[in-house]
This record gives sequence, structure tokens and C-alpha cells, in this order.
Amino acid sequence: PAARTGQSRANRKDYAIVSRLLPSRTDKPVMMLAGLTGFGTLAAGEFVADRSFVDRLTQYAPAGWNTKNLQVVIETEVIDGHAGPPRIVAVHAW
Repeated sequence: PAARTGQSRANRKDYAIVSRLLPSRTDKPVMMLAGLTGFGTLAAGEFVADRSFVDRLTQYAPAGWNTKNLQVVIETEVIDGHAGPPRIVAVHAW
């Protein structure tokens, strides 16, 4: 894939979306993670599994986000075939 995009395997970016929906019937959140490639999916998994990344949401998310549906766009730099740490690019709550 790197050869087709013109990017070197050593240094490129990938993205993912982390969604949390609060269904009215169960009152339990549903989490969905999806990366453009496996690297983005790995970074999204790291984002939801590591409390320090989730804590960063408070810097980006609007007030009351913890009681709303939420989508977070995550970016990761792929370095030598490995996903780097996730970085929040955008947050939307409704």
C-alpha cells in the first residue's frame, strides 16, 4: 500500500474514528473503533485502553460530553511499520 500512495513505509500517518453511543434502551455505552488501516485501529484501541489518552478528551470535548454521544478522530504516525501514540484531531458530541 505504501508504494501505491507514494509514501514511504518508514513515515506516514493513519487515522481512526472512536465513537461512543449512549443507547436509550440499555443505558450502557456502545463503543466503535475503526481505522483507515490496521495502524489507525491499533492507535484507537490504545486511545480507549489508556486512561491518560481518555483524560485528554476534557481539553477538547465540550462541557457535558460524558453524558452525550461522542466521536473522536485520532491520528497516528506510522514509524518503521508501527503505530505511534494516538493524537486527538477532532471531537464531536451531540
